[in-house]
Amino acid sequence: MTGRYYSLFVIAALTAFTTAAPGKIKVAEGIHLEAEFRPRLEIDGRDFSNDTGYDAYSTFRTRIGLELDGLIEKTKLYIMIGDSRTMGYANPYLTGDPAGPNNFDNNLGVVKAYIQVHDLFSDGLYLKIGRMSNDQGRDRLFGPGNWNFYGPRTYDGLKLGYAHDAFSLNVWNFFGANGDRHWYPSSDDPSKVPNPDVDYKHDHTLTGLDLALLDKRINLLAYLDLDQNLTADTLHDERNVAVSRITTALYAHQDWGSRKQAWGDLDVAYQFGTMGHSAGQADISAYLLAGDCGWRFEEKYKSWIGLGFHILSGDDNTDPDKVTYFYDKYCSKHQVLGHMDFFKSETGTKSLGIRDLILRGGVNPIKDLQCQIDLHYFTVDKSFPSAIDGSEANILGQEVDATFVYTIHKGLKSTLGIDLFFPTEDWQGQEANAATFVYLILQASL
Repeated sequence: MTGRYYSLFVIAALTAFTTAAPGKIKVAEGIHLEAEFRPRLEIDGRDFSNDTGYDAYSTFRTRIGLELDGLIEKTKLYIMIGDSRTMGYANPYLTGDPAGPNNFDNNLGVVKAYIQVHDLFSDGLYLKIGRMSNDQGRDRLFGPGNWNFYGPRTYDGLKLGYAHDAFSLNVWNFFGANGDRHWYPSSDDPSKVPNPDVDYKHDHTLTGLDLALLDKRINLLAYLDLDQNLTADTLHDERNVAVSRITTALYAHQDWGSRKQAWGDLDVAYQFGTMGHSAGQADISAYLLAGDCGWRFEEKYKSWIGLGFHILSGDDNTDPDKVTYFYDKYCSKHQVLGHMDFFKSETGTKSLGIRDLILRGGVNPIKDLQCQIDLHYFTVDKSFPSAIDGSEANILGQEVDATFVYTIHKGLKSTLGIDLFFPTEDWQGQEANAATFVYLILQASL
């Protein structure tokens, strides 16, 4: 065993890993508090080279939320304050000159803040305005992205909804670049517009509706991702809207058996619309197919096995007037396409039409320890030139993701993740080694 892999197994033997979601505690009638403190260490060897060694870095995420529910009749007030930082840096976001460890730190900010009015004009009707999350289904299109130390992902805007025992319906409008902010201020002077080449008077908005049925086992979704920033068409001397993309989607979940021994999940989505480019407008036509099924064997050790797939349409960039890659900017990307994040970029290798076939399994060997292993086989629909001889190639490689969750106390968990990627020579070349990635987390949550 090489020293590189021996180090990983030593770490695995000494430590364990987490993914707990924060809860909340009752402070007084109508007042609830939630909190999360999460240091995370990452040991990064993802460059496919044994000669470069590992990079190690740590982040720390802190979230404190306060909920006031019913203190004003049929009204909920909520605010979450958050701090996210790369440890060891006085400039925690690594965006400019360090401020110094004991000087002004403007990293602390508002993650969520909203007012929600219940039973507005009619029972079950509500209005929510402010900064909020917009999670949908099992996070394949909209998700919290909560592995990221900036998370959870939130949007500024409003949501109008109707909640009933049998179903819920919501319409919503959020604004900002990537559905996150209207414009990004300069780090040295928040009053300045950072990029004079961008017209910030043309908003980037997300407008949609979602319908949940059968205890949320069915989720229907449609939304418009509209970037009104104008793109210059030099061929026709025109200016076109940068992106007008409509996504329609269905998520379904089903359990089988008296004790729900078997289960299945399915996501189907289709995108259409237009995208501006330097010689006109491209028509969008793209799709997503994702599914999982599994079987629970017995109760004592909670062992299970499952199969899954995640398929996106691809684009070989041969026709500028057609866009056929699937855009999933807002999903929880760490939950799909492996834990090593080689395929996060919408316009990178993934845009060739990623195909991920998955074999999964899990077991709880002791009461407080959960173990899971995922085996991924990655290919693409549209071929890429082989790094060996330039011929057409489609196979990227295999990834192994092992995770271990250990509950130390109620509300306190530790986590270890060990990930390996074995690339094909066609993708990374003859000199490529297996990539490795280890992450350790301690998470305390109320």
